[in-house]
Amino acid sequence: MLLILLLVLIGIGVFSLLMAPFLWGSHQDALEIAPSASVDLLARKEAALSALKELEFDYGTRKLSREDYEELRAVYRVEAAEILELMDRGGNPSRDLDTLIDAEVAAWRTRRATEKGAVHGAA
Repeated sequence: MLLILLLVLIGIGVFSLLMAPFLWGSHQDALEIAPSASVDLLARKEAALSALKELEFDYGTRKLSREDYEELRAVYRVEAAEILELMDRGGNPSRDLDTLIDAEVAAWRTRRATEKGAVHGAA
């Protein structure tokens, strides 16, 4: 009987130690925090620079033709320059992207309205 009581007490102690972080611990580190704009820009900059390095390597090992290399290099350099410019301005890339999307949608609607007007006017 004493042995069973001792085993139960040891079991409760082990269970308490294992469950302590869940029962009494702080869960602030478990919260998912959205990355800030500067962290996002830094990650995008690193990705663009990494892509440029990989492109240089692929071209050096003759996996890419000169035309493909120059085209892709121009694309990645423009992207990296845009990211660096955003970082210098301290801008929020999501706001800039929203502005570009809004402008594109407005331009598309204008073109569509003009095309519909031309089709109905020709008929």
